[in-house]
Amino acid sequence: MSVNQTSHTLLQRALNLDDEEAWEILYKRYHTFILHILRQYGIHDAEDLAQEVLLGLTKKLKSYDRSKAKFRTWLNTVTKNALFEYSRKKNRRLKLLDKYMGDVIGDSAEEDQLEKHVEEEWKAYVSKIAFNKVKQSYRGNAIRVFELAVAGKTNPEISEALGLSLSSVTTLKKRVKSSLHAAVRATIADLEQY
Repeated sequence: MSVNQTSHTLLQRALNLDDEEAWEILYKRYHTFILHILRQYGIHDAEDLAQEVLLGLTKKLKSYDRSKAKFRTWLNTVTKNALFEYSRKKNRRLKLLDKYMGDVIGDSAEEDQLEKHVEEEWKAYVSKIAFNKVKQSYRGNAIRVFELAVAGKTNPEISEALGLSLSSVTTLKKRVKSSLHAAVRATIADLEQY
């Protein structure tokens, strides 16, 4: 199975509402991703809405067609539709959501755009989880060096800002980058293990 796909077998199992293990796996895998999407739009009670989305999946999962989209893309659409309805009811952020909401069926260019957007959100989500794991492994200046590098600072600028030698900056940056790549691979494997 590709690391970018949800197991069709798991989704088939989840169609059986009595398969608690399948639903627990789906919950663990996607609850935080749904929260990530909702929080991007400034929803303060995102946890409640995420629960509604997950509960709604019990009815909507039957309509998922893997020949039309990846599960994440479909789930993103379901989540944004729930967000749209929530906002419509609450009369908040309607203009912002209208900007991002489109015809779910749409033409192929719109579908490609949505697929790219979902993939970018997924990568950001996985990267955030991985970076939080990596941060726990390092002490001292290593994480700060990496953050400054990501912010666009050059090695000499980082060296001067933190009072480190250029070789230390290079070494710390490489170590964190290597750890982050490993953490991303592990996170993807963990999230998409079924």
